[in-house]
Amino acid sequence: MPSTPGTSFSSDEKPSRRVGKKQKREIPFSLPSPHPSDTYPAEQSPSEASQSEAPQSDEPNPSGDEVQDIYELPSIQEAFETIRDHARQLPPESESATFDLGGQEAYIELHRRLEESKLLEVFRELRKEWDACTGILIIRLMPASPLHEALQNHVTCTIHSELNRVAREFPALKPFRDKIIGSDHAAVQTGRSQIPTFESSPDGQMSYLGPNTTSSPFLFEVAYSQSDKDLCGKVMNYFNNGHGIMTVLTLNVEHAAKDVRKAESHSHCGRVSLYTITYEDEGAVPDGNEEGAASNDVVDTSSDDDTLANSSDDSAGTLRRLMREVFRDAGGNAQQGEVAIPFECFLPRAARSSASPAAKQATVRLSFEGLATALANGEALQRSSDIAPSRKRKAAKWVMVDEEQGVFQRVARPKRQKTKSLPRRSSRVAGSSVG
Repeated sequence: MPSTPGTSFSSDEKPSRRVGKKQKREIPFSLPSPHPSDTYPAEQSPSEASQSEAPQSDEPNPSGDEVQDIYELPSIQEAFETIRDHARQLPPESESATFDLGGQEAYIELHRRLEESKLLEVFRELRKEWDACTGILIIRLMPASPLHEALQNHVTCTIHSELNRVAREFPALKPFRDKIIGSDHAAVQTGRSQIPTFESSPDGQMSYLGPNTTSSPFLFEVAYSQSDKDLCGKVMNYFNNGHGIMTVLTLNVEHAAKDVRKAESHSHCGRVSLYTITYEDEGAVPDGNEEGAASNDVVDTSSDDDTLANSSDDSAGTLRRLMREVFRDAGGNAQQGEVAIPFECFLPRAARSSASPAAKQATVRLSFEGLATALANGEALQRSSDIAPSRKRKAAKWVMVDEEQGVFQRVARPKRQKTKSLPRRSSRVAGSSVG
C-alpha cells in the first residue's frame, strides 16, 4: 500500500504528485518546541504578514540557482482553487490533497489570497497538516473511512471509561480526572494562531483544563500502512512542535486495497505503539503492570501561575517509546496483552508533582482483544460501504410546514435540469487518504 508521510491516511490511488519545487529537509529531533521569537506578531493580518515576509535584499543568489517568485508558484493557486471548490460544495477528486508550497512565505501568500476572497474561515475549519520546515500542506477534504472511525471511536470511549474507573478506584485522582476532557481533532499549532508555522489535527486527544490555560498532554493517531520511519516522524513532529504534549499513542493498520478488503476472509493486521516524555526530576514512567494504593492526601495544587505547556520549558526531557506490539495478526487473531498507560500521561507537567504517587500507580488500560474487536467491526462496516450499490436520490423530501407546531410534510422534488459540466482541472494534486 502506498502511504503518505505526515498523515494518518493512505490511498488506493497512485501516489500524489506534489506541486512546486520540493525542498527536502530533515526534521530535527529536539526538545523543547520553538521559541516565541520564531512566531509573528499577533496583530498582523495575513496581508501584513505577507509584506513583512517578502525578501528585502537585492543581492544575487550566491548559489547561482534560479529562485522562483512565490507569487508565481502554481501550488499556491492549486491550493486556493481546491479550497474554493470545497466552499462551493463541489465533490473532491480525492479524500485529501497535497501541495508542496516550499515554505512559510508561500503559506502566508495563500492566506492572503483566501482572505481577499473571504475564504479564510473555510480554510481554518478544514483538517489540515502543515509544516514550514518541509513546506508540505495536506488538506483533508472528506470524512475518514468506517474502519478508521471504528478504531478511533473505540480508543476514545475506552479511555474515557478507564479514566472514570481510575477516579473511582483512586478517589484522590478524581479532581484531576474531572479536568481531563476530549478535544478530538482540535489543531496542534506552533507560531501565530492565524498563520502557524506548524499545524496538525490528530485523530484524538485528551486536554487538561488548567487555571489559566489548556494543554493536550495526550494524543493518538490511527494510521494506515505507515512505515515505522514515517509514523515516528509524525510523532516527533508533535513532540517538537506541540505545546504541552507528553504522550502519543499510535495504531497502525496494514490497510488493504478495496478489491482485497471486500473479501470476508481478509483481515487487517494492527500494531500499537506508545511514546512519552519523562524528565529527570520526575523519574521513569512505570510500565503500568501493577497498581498500588494511592495516597489519600493527594490534591491538585496547581496554582494560577502554573504554565501547563512545555513549549517555553528548557529542561531536558527524554522521549521514550514504551511499547510497539502487534495487537492483531494478519489472520484476524487478537494477541495477548494490553496497552497500560500511566494516569500521569494524561496530566501536564505542572500537575504531575501534586498528583504523585497515585498518578504513577494508576493505569488506563486498552486490551489487545478490545482493539482487535474494534478493528474487526470496522472491517465489517468498511466492507458494507465498499460493496454498497449507488443509491438514487429520493423522489420526495421532508419540508417544515408549521415551524411553531413542528409539523413536517413530504413533497416531491423538482426534476433536475441538465447543465453542461465544466471540465475537471487535470493539474490539481490528488492527496492520499482512505480514512
